[in-house]
Amino acid sequence: MGKLHDCVESIRLESIRDGVEDYDYFTLLDQKYGEGTSDVIIKMITTSLGKYTSDDELFASLRILTGNLIASDNITLPKPECTIKFFDHNGTLLSEKTYSYGDSITAPSGLTRESDAVGSYEFKMWDAGYPDICTEDVTYTAVYDVTYNNYTVRFLNYDGKVVSTKTYHYGDKITKPTKNPTRKADVYGSYTFKEWDKEADTCAGSEDFTAVYDLTYNDYTVRFLDYDGKVIEEQTRHYDDVLVPPQDPTRKADDKYAYTFKGWDKEVKTCAGSEDFTAVYDAAYIDYTVKFLDYDGTVLSEKTYRYGDKIATPENDPARKADDVYTYTFFQLFRVL
Repeated sequence: MGKLHDCVESIRLESIRDGVEDYDYFTLLDQKYGEGTSDVIIKMITTSLGKYTSDDELFASLRILTGNLIASDNITLPKPECTIKFFDHNGTLLSEKTYSYGDSITAPSGLTRESDAVGSYEFKMWDAGYPDICTEDVTYTAVYDVTYNNYTVRFLNYDGKVVSTKTYHYGDKITKPTKNPTRKADVYGSYTFKEWDKEADTCAGSEDFTAVYDLTYNDYTVRFLDYDGKVIEEQTRHYDDVLVPPQDPTRKADDKYAYTFKGWDKEVKTCAGSEDFTAVYDAAYIDYTVKFLDYDGTVLSEKTYRYGDKIATPENDPARKADDVYTYTFFQLFRVL
């Protein structure tokens, strides 16, 4: 067990030694050919802490190459290059430029972003940090501070009274009132909360939401009566329904009058509750003709009367000539129907 422990420690020390040597070689390489030269070789081995080659032959060949470059006086290496891109917040390419390793990076300036429903914007920074010296390919995206617009969202009862009000930012999830509003019963009926007139999801600006109710109607009885109180028609209606009267009723003439339907005792418009409407008639007198006739049918007098009027008899009694048999004296009148 002790020998195995010694072996592991020897491997670790050898790895540390190789690492120190490689660092020294890369430092000499950069001193001779310029800062960043070693990065070209390093990127052939690894691109991150978790990604590197396990090819031992490649390691060995790159170490030899590094040594040869340091030892040689007749080689001129091209300076490593990197591509720097700048994008706006929406992916628009602002600039793209190739720099030599170690060059100072020039970032776009004077960036602005138009205000929108969310708010107004001011440039804050680049997402990949402050552009300084070129050491590798980097993509920068603009980041903005936002001053949010405030929007007022109100939940209103049916009559416009405010149930709740709250300030939101664009895109915030809207919170409905925890307790549903109520509405008192009235002449129309009783009310049960159903929903809000629009779907309350996310804030898209200042907005009002109004309560909607289901109505259970009150039933009202409307009767149309004849002059004597007899029901002509009975209807069940809701408040404000348009009332439709029945067909015009008729009334039988009596000894004195003939009747024509005139209308109802009240204007028939809309339902305002349980109510009776009574038929009203125009009455026209019936004219009677009274004739006084002589024995032979000759009209002695003729006059028009109304029922109940006192009948006036002729002023003079009628006379009849004597004939070969008789003489005549007026006796009385008698009624012929």
